[in-house]
Amino acid sequence: MTKNHYTDEFKQQIVSLYQSGKTTNEIANDYQIGKSTIWKLVHEFIFKLLIYRPDSHWTIVLLFYLFYKD
Repeated sequence: MTKNHYTDEFKQQIVSLYQSGKTTNEIANDYQIGKSTIWKLVHEFIFKLLIYRPDSHWTIVLLFYLFYKD
């Protein structure tokens, strides 16, 4: 099995879709990627937020939303 390499634009698109309210199942079906890949991309996005803006009010709001959405 080969490892897929996604562009930064594709990764951002997947995270944006998730943030907009699409479920992991919908995104996985639409883009033919695994749900674990979606979670990995979302968590990578969250990690970057925590590194670059750890004290931001919006970081806390986003984390709460992302973890309690599904």
